[in-house]
Amino acid sequence: MSTPAASEHEQFKRAVAAWIQLGPQLTGKNQELKRLRDEKHELETQILAYMTKHSVLDKPIKLNKTGSDRLVVTTKRETGSLTFKYVEECLEKILSTQEEVDYILDVLHDQRPVKETSKLERITEAVAAVSAPSLLLRPASQEREGTR
Repeated sequence: MSTPAASEHEQFKRAVAAWIQLGPQLTGKNQELKRLRDEKHELETQILAYMTKHSVLDKPIKLNKTGSDRLVVTTKRETGSLTFKYVEECLEKILSTQEEVDYILDVLHDQRPVKETSKLERITEAVAAVSAPSLLLRPASQEREGTR
C-alpha cells in the first residue's frame, strides 16, 4: 500500500516528466509558427507592393462572390516605448539644469513597481554520469535504502 507521501511524490514525478516532454513540443510549435508568420509577412509584402504599383491601396479586394469577405489596407500608428533615454531627452528640453533632470530620473527609476514571479526553467548541462532521470526524482529515503 502506498503512503500519501509516496502517492504525492509519484504525482510530482509524473508532473515533472510531463513538463519536460512539453518543452520540445513547444519549441517545435513555436518554430512552425515563426515560419508561418515569416511566410505570411513575405506574402503581405508582395501584395502591398503590387497594390502600390497599381494604385489600388484604397480599393478593397473581394475574396468571395458576395463581397462579404474583403481584403483592405489599413494604416496603424504605433508610438515608441517610453524609455528612460526618451524621458531624459524630453526633460532636458524643458528643465533648466541637469541636476533637476537627474533627480527626476532617479525618482522615476527608484519608484518603479517591481513584479516578481516564479517559474520553472530547464537548464541542460553536459554531465557524463547521469543514467536515468527517474533516479533523480526518487525521495531521499528511497535513495538511502537503495530501493525504488
